[in-house]
Amino acid sequence: MPFELTAVAIASILMFAQILAVAVPRGLLFGYEWAASVRDDTPELRDIRIQRANRALQNYRETFPIFIALALAVVVADVTSGMTALGAALYVGGRIVYPFFYVFHVPFMRSIVWTIAKAGLVLLVLPLLAASVS
Repeated sequence: MPFELTAVAIASILMFAQILAVAVPRGLLFGYEWAASVRDDTPELRDIRIQRANRALQNYRETFPIFIALALAVVVADVTSGMTALGAALYVGGRIVYPFFYVFHVPFMRSIVWTIAKAGLVLLVLPLLAASVS
């Protein structure tokens, strides 16, 4: 199996873990009845770390579909290479580390890791663009 597809599997597990990292503490904070409700009256979230974890999750949700599309596209187009594997690794590695820097407020490192993950997406898209012009 191409590494890019393995990276999609790892990134999917990471997405699930990040969802749990937000949902479980929030459920514990607001209680069982709130967690089992339709949440029409969600109280304001005052715990800063849960707020940050939620924002990190939202950030992940913004790029995750792009990563999946690019990883699948390089496999289907048969343009996988060391560069696309590196791109997938940079994206997944960045997404693994990013929430920790976000939750514990490490501003410059958070931005650097965010940029590394985005560079991974660029490394995935470049071979697709090159293949489309040749």
